[in-house]
Amino acid sequence: MTPACRTSGLYSLVSVVNRSPPMSTRTLKYVLVLVTFVLSAVTTRDAAAQNTTGTITGRLTDPTGAIVSGAKVTVRNTGTSGSRTLTTDSSGDFTATLLLPGAYMVTAEMQGFKTEVRNGITLQVDQTVRVDMALSIGTMDERIEVNANSLTLDTDSSSIGQVIDQKQVTELPLNGRSFVSLLFLEPGAVQTGGEQSTYRYGAGDAISIGGGVSASNSYTLDGTTITDTSYVTPAFDISVDAVQEFKEQTKTYSAEYGFGANQVNLSTKSGTNSLHGSAFEFIRNTAVDARNYFNVYPQPVAPLKQNQFGYSLGGPILIPHIYNGRNKTFFFANFEGMRIRSQQTVTGYMPTSDELNGIFQTSSFNPNPNATIIDPLTQLPFTTNANGAYVIPSTRFSRLGKLAAAELFAPPNATAAGYNYSTNSPFTVTSNQQTYRIDHVIGPKDSIFGRTTIADVYVLNPALTKYTTSSQNQVTRNYQLTETHIFNPNLLNQVRVGYLEAQVLRLGYQITQADAAALGFSNIFQMPDANYPVLGLSAGLAQTSGSSATQNLSSVAAREPAHGQPATRVGPLRLHLLHAWPPHLQLRL
Repeated sequence: MTPACRTSGLYSLVSVVNRSPPMSTRTLKYVLVLVTFVLSAVTTRDAAAQNTTGTITGRLTDPTGAIVSGAKVTVRNTGTSGSRTLTTDSSGDFTATLLLPGAYMVTAEMQGFKTEVRNGITLQVDQTVRVDMALSIGTMDERIEVNANSLTLDTDSSSIGQVIDQKQVTELPLNGRSFVSLLFLEPGAVQTGGEQSTYRYGAGDAISIGGGVSASNSYTLDGTTITDTSYVTPAFDISVDAVQEFKEQTKTYSAEYGFGANQVNLSTKSGTNSLHGSAFEFIRNTAVDARNYFNVYPQPVAPLKQNQFGYSLGGPILIPHIYNGRNKTFFFANFEGMRIRSQQTVTGYMPTSDELNGIFQTSSFNPNPNATIIDPLTQLPFTTNANGAYVIPSTRFSRLGKLAAAELFAPPNATAAGYNYSTNSPFTVTSNQQTYRIDHVIGPKDSIFGRTTIADVYVLNPALTKYTTSSQNQVTRNYQLTETHIFNPNLLNQVRVGYLEAQVLRLGYQITQADAAALGFSNIFQMPDANYPVLGLSAGLAQTSGSSATQNLSSVAAREPAHGQPATRVGPLRLHLLHAWPPHLQLRL
């Protein structure tokens, strides 16, 4: 039997830290957050931000090809009207970093030249887009506007990966609407089997990307980790309606990435100045489903009722006569629910009536014709009847054995190769997931956004009998806060703090008072959620039970200077907590 409870969490720091004496978990959280802010002033050489933002860079030249320094460059998000004003350096270069994915417009202005505008620039997750412009001689009142709709190549980064954009996320048909299915759009991504989907519903099985082991994948959302360190899967399957886009990175990415050979970076949607939303309902039921291969006549067709529904809504926060959030404060809300009420055809072995009465024919379970059943007390074979079957006296049945014979098994109802019993067993899923995000421009030099994701999943798994059923309760909470501060046009700082708590509680059939009485127990109290071990029936009998939980605090600090100068990177800051039963605490830094 696996441990009754296991809790793990992750907090890590890509930097050199002094080890200190043990302290309480709560104190440690506050200290780690403080260390993140302090270390954001440490300078290291790096090339790209470990997050789900992007960079727009470029160079200005005149008609002769000479560089243009001191020009004003404005990078504006066309969805939120948020802008970043820069000045080209002595090499004519400009760089705007830590930009949210989306559509942008770049404007270049310089005395003696016409104003140059590039529209329709699409910035993706962790991408560097180059926008070089050759200014024309003229006055600033004259304006040249170019739509940049052609394919943009990332020529400023050696990172190898693939971006799954919003169109693919929302329009590709996905059974179950899981973003995990989109990982297989990456060349070299395959499913290799495994037990992940058994222990975390909706997370998919073991996924190998580029030949790596499944445990080498790391998942981040908006720049902080959402990896369940117990199973190395996403701690929750965020609704595809809440995903802006995501990027898989497999090779030559920045050294600041850690905890996995393959990086999967997701970004959530944010509100814009326009109100956008969607509502959906997907339905599957028995009327349009085929009969399962094992669901043979005269068994009735296993019923299925599956509903997946939800909404998404984003825009500016507007309170009539009180607050106008256009160009300043935006919201995004998403809810997705799933209800599956079905039955699945389950096959297996059940003991015959003779076997339940202690009469065993060795040829039915042992190919050796000379096999015998030995009495453990006398070390002699049990007696046989006229048919040569061994007979175990009922006086040798234990109290638990008699209960199992009466309650656990059902009569065989099939004569097929590989099984003698078939049934349609209940399979239910109740899932609710919510994501809320607020973006706010504090002032010309500061912006902030906060996000909350809540996911609850309850699964009742099918089994041969009610005593062999198992349930699974997944509770996940993820919170994030990101603040960006502009010190000057060529120097800015961003700090991200995220908290992840993910629990998986797996239980067997819950013990009732009648069961306790049948077992002969008396003077006992009923514990909440007390249960049998999770039982499985096959040619033999096995039992498993267990649960896991992840607690994860991520902090990332990034300071971005002018083009070509050293950049500051601190993060991801993560602390790994591992609890088992009996409880113990393990810290990894």
